[in-house]
Amino acid sequence: MQILFDEKLIENLVTQFNIVSKVQTSVFDYNGQAILNSEKCCFCGDFSCSSEVFSLCGASNTAAFEMVKREQKLYIYRCHAGLMEMVSPIIHEKTIIGYLMIGQFLSKDSYDEQWKTTEAYISSLEINPQPLKESFYQLTQLATEEVVAWAEILSAYASYIWLKEYVSIKFDEEFDKISQYISANLADDLISDQIAKDLKISRNSLFRIIKHNSGQTLSNFITEKRILAAKKMLKETNQSINAIAEAVGIEDYNYFTKVFKKIIGKTPSQYRKSSN
Repeated sequence: MQILFDEKLIENLVTQFNIVSKVQTSVFDYNGQAILNSEKCCFCGDFSCSSEVFSLCGASNTAAFEMVKREQKLYIYRCHAGLMEMVSPIIHEKTIIGYLMIGQFLSKDSYDEQWKTTEAYISSLEINPQPLKESFYQLTQLATEEVVAWAEILSAYASYIWLKEYVSIKFDEEFDKISQYISANLADDLISDQIAKDLKISRNSLFRIIKHNSGQTLSNFITEKRILAAKKMLKETNQSINAIAEAVGIEDYNYFTKVFKKIIGKTPSQYRKSSN
């Protein structure tokens, strides 16, 4: 799977966001590599000039991305130096393909109290904190309600990036063939041996291609395909839930309901009611 970001469109979007929020915004790919970094705040520019601190900043970002990856939702936190940041996932079909980050800023607690924490941390690195104090006191402060509001806006922006095709996904041709085959045969058992045989590839290649392009195991990929197909049928047809479950290859009604709720967040009947 190759993820392509339109850097010009992303840069324009980030610039607009920076003007309104007065806080730095950055975009990262799904591996945590920077696609677009707005200019660092004065404090971070001064603080991260050494290779040691730069590495610590990178580790802090990585830890935040890992948290977002586990929780699949926006994360608000303080970085290793005590500054506040928030990260929202850019998601395509339940797969994280990038991250949108806002930071750094401070809470509305007193500058002095927050500086004490940051000063102690900087001192622990055997760095003189005093030259950094002035730039620290220039950081933007946001009240709790402002942080919550920007968190909502950040999540919306992350969705907007995907919906407006500022980022696109290019799949391998082999993956497209496998995906189409599975979609056309959802009612069948879809055993890996048979799929590999029909598509004239090895089982190992089948597993590798699915994992590389979707980030999922073959089993999970098939299950998600079945549930998404069922979701479409629940919305667009009047077939019974039992009939739909069988049509997508899941004969056990209880299991179907359990898996559907896990992936969609609602039971099949709840989803059908809400979509009508």
